[in-house]
Amino acid sequence: MDTGPIFAQESIAIDPSWRSFELLGQLAALGPEVVKRSLEMIENGENSHAQEGVSSSAPKITKAEAKIDFKHHSTQISNAIRAFTYEPGAWTLLKGEPFKICSVKASDAVVGSPGALLVLDKSVFVGTGSGALELLRVIPSGKKEMDAIDWARGARLTGGEIFG
Repeated sequence: MDTGPIFAQESIAIDPSWRSFELLGQLAALGPEVVKRSLEMIENGENSHAQEGVSSSAPKITKAEAKIDFKHHSTQISNAIRAFTYEPGAWTLLKGEPFKICSVKASDAVVGSPGALLVLDKSVFVGTGSGALELLRVIPSGKKEMDAIDWARGARLTGGEIFG
């Protein structure tokens, strides 16, 4: 928690498709200019201003917090996947093995119960507590990151598979 004085700050619009590491890249590109402005303000004897609002702590994210609960709303799950990719990695279980989900998008597909998988044409869907998500990129246990449809073809899903 940092509650010290503020010399300069910047805001950016967060693209809804960005995952945590993509946001970090944007902030890293923006950071040097903000630090430069701050140092110039200090050098010129300009005053800082106090932090606005209530301070809060930001404890380290645990692996348990990154476990996906498919009973939640699809938007909440999508945001969690974006936030936890790549570290610690949004994950669930499939057939008792850990399974990471790296990228999803909202879908109108009717899948069924939360966590249920459905493969249609060239897409893989999972049911949630409200709507469905299309799986785009996944990391199955013991494998590297891959397109979800490639995983589904190789996994030879038979139907009825459920995450969780």
